[in-house]
Formats: sequence, structure tokens, C-alpha cells
Amino acid sequence: MQLRPADRDALLLVSWDDLTPAQAARVAGISPVAFRVRLYRARRRFEQALSAQQGGINGSHTVGMEST
Repeated sequence: MQLRPADRDALLLVSWDDLTPAQAARVAGISPVAFRVRLYRARRRFEQALSAQQGGINGSHTVGMEST
């Protein structure tokens, strides 16, 4: 599964880097409200992609966060 770079960055900032949404917004150079919207949409797209992948033939694919 491939994620959009902006989605990947939003998810990584709050999970891997353990930043609050307000801190992550500063890193991303956007307002806290805009970052929360970006994070919400990224989580929703990730969940949808993961659900679609798990509904695949055998569910043996790995989830990657590589950029294209």
C-alpha cells in the first residue's frame, strides 16, 4: 500500500515522532486546525486502504509507508 507523502508525513509526525497535533503543525508549517484536518483525512484514507487490502485474496501483503 502506498500513502500520499502528505498523509505519510502527518501520520509519522504524531505516531513515530510522538508530537501533539499542535507541535506537528508547527513542523509542517501549517495551522493547527489545518494539520488536524490533514491528520483526520490521512487516518481515514489509511484505514480504508488497509481494509481494502485485508479484503484481498490472502491478506499476506505488508503495509508500507514508502513515498513514490
